[in-house]
Amino acid sequence: MPPSNNPKYTFLLCFDFDGTLAHPSHDPHFHPRTLEYLKALRGAGAAWVVISGRGLKNLLRGFGENGLFTLPDLIVANEYEIYLPDGMNGWSSAGSWNQQISRAQVQFRRGHLRFLRDLQQWVKTDAKADMLEDETGNWGIVAETIDEMERICGRIESFQRELPDLGFHRNGRHLRFSHAGYNKGAALAELGRMLEIGPERTFTAGDNHNDLPMLAPELARFRACPANAEEEIKNHLRDTSGYVANAEASLGMMEAMRYFFQANLDELKITTQGKDPLLENK
Repeated sequence: MPPSNNPKYTFLLCFDFDGTLAHPSHDPHFHPRTLEYLKALRGAGAAWVVISGRGLKNLLRGFGENGLFTLPDLIVANEYEIYLPDGMNGWSSAGSWNQQISRAQVQFRRGHLRFLRDLQQWVKTDAKADMLEDETGNWGIVAETIDEMERICGRIESFQRELPDLGFHRNGRHLRFSHAGYNKGAALAELGRMLEIGPERTFTAGDNHNDLPMLAPELARFRACPANAEEEIKNHLRDTSGYVANAEASLGMMEAMRYFFQANLDELKITTQGKDPLLENK
């Protein structure tokens, strides 16, 4: 990734948030030295992007709660909604893209209401889980166990051939329904189109099932996950020449950035000689 004096971004540096950049069992939740890595790569032309399943307000609150006090350059919230800085310490919707998603999701919910209610009845009687509709009309499932969520996903997938736009975002025991055309991968592709940055200049990192769409090799040449990632994520990256870190969460992300972009990090004397000083407080 060559340095750039052009304010236009030349590289995408994209991370999931929960479990990837921040982890509630770590102290600190987000290692502050990670910002030094991000600063170095941003100085080389990278746009730092957080791509999360959280809503925008929830995500911004989560930054503060987890000790991340430097904001990213771009945000993807709710899996696929793109937000840009508005120049007044706030965030603005990426206009036509978010409007397109909103229309598609309304049509999806209306078109699949019968299926969703039938599935809700099945979950109520035959599964150890709860399936609910929220105040905005979105549907989701919370299973008691990972194994039970696997079984529920299998049932949903059995309907996808006849309902090709039936999609869902899964994170552990939680699942949220969505139009199949919109996910973290679709948002990443749109960001690349907007900024004119191709897959060969894109890095992505995630830890859970809903991150798989943006960890596709056709969308990002550089792909990684932390050590705490789900086994399916680790196996996918191993099978597609991605990087599986030995450390968890933000420590693992520093490790991945060193692995892929050592030349840029050397500019700030962030090296791998001996014990990395950034990991001394591990």
